[in-house]
Amino acid sequence: VKHAIGANNHQGSFATGSNNIMRRFFRQFKKFNLYFVDSVTNVKSVAYYEAKKAKIKTLRRDVFLDVKKTSRFIKKRFLQGIKIAKNRGYAILIGHASSKHIFRLLKSMEKVFKKNRIKFVKVSEIFKLLIDRRRS
Repeated sequence: VKHAIGANNHQGSFATGSNNIMRRFFRQFKKFNLYFVDSVTNVKSVAYYEAKKAKIKTLRRDVFLDVKKTSRFIKKRFLQGIKIAKNRGYAILIGHASSKHIFRLLKSMEKVFKKNRIKFVKVSEIFKLLIDRRRS
């Protein structure tokens, strides 16, 4: 993709569980100077670790929002993400853009996000935050 600055995996769980495949993938991926977010769609994913070894800027998701497609479950996942963000300074949450529950909850939880000083940002901004932290 012409103007891409990063990538993540969403499918390909078999591949992300293989050190060999990920090592070969990142050897090529590195040429594009992009960051990588491991969606951890496979609990045995090695993508984050192999990206680190290849010296690629990388992060891994903390919370998968809509494993179960109910508002109650997704709200719990948002609250889990808030807790992580408050402790660490950021959290990576992913979900399906087609999930009607996610968008409804984003709106209904607006006050909760404000109260907890939660700001939604691009992944590239998290990398900037982490670089700034290292400098100070």
